[in-house]
Amino acid sequence: MSQIIIKKNNSSDHQVSEDSKLDLRNNQPTERQKQFSKKWLYISAFLFLVVIYLGVNYWFSVSQEKPFNDLIPKNAVVYSIVNQTELYPQISHFNQVIQGNNLFIQEIISKINGSLNQAGLSFSSDVQSLFKNQSAFIILPANSEVSLPFLVILERKEELAKVSQILNSIESELNKEFNLYNQDYRQIKITKISPLSNSYYNYFYAQIERYFVISNSQESLEKMVDSIINI
Repeated sequence: MSQIIIKKNNSSDHQVSEDSKLDLRNNQPTERQKQFSKKWLYISAFLFLVVIYLGVNYWFSVSQEKPFNDLIPKNAVVYSIVNQTELYPQISHFNQVIQGNNLFIQEIISKINGSLNQAGLSFSSDVQSLFKNQSAFIILPANSEVSLPFLVILERKEELAKVSQILNSIESELNKEFNLYNQDYRQIKITKISPLSNSYYNYFYAQIERYFVISNSQESLEKMVDSIINI
């Protein structure tokens, strides 16, 4: 049987010289380096959270549907999304100034208010409450009817039957002071309203699906009918 003998060598032939020894203690980080590393870690974590926040905020803002975004005509000169609740109290003073300097507008507003009173309705509680707070106001390029056509788009929050009931009550009173004509366009009833004394100033309105649209141009209103139906 063969034996393998391992001989212990106690000689110093393989000893490492003191000069060749590496003192790893010299490579240990100092206290200042440790503090710097912690600060950098905190800064990196903070910047990472900021990037995540901005990314989520951007995604939310892009993905969130803007009101009336699909209805704004490409050729619109200017448009604005208006908060009705905040707007009406702010313009009440200017409304009084306009009425005082323009007899025609004064007559129109007076007759509309009178029609609401005769119908036993309040604008703020009975009319304004039918629609959501945000509405769109759009100014369009001049057309064959008027030099400054506009559109006002309201989105109803009540059932169509309730809006129609209130509208019928108002129209029955308006019909005593204005000329009202109805005509159909793509199965949508468009109502034309004009003063008895001056037919030049005409206004149009229509209920189109969940929207109520007012304009001073029949052409512009009919194009909005097309846009809403084709969405």
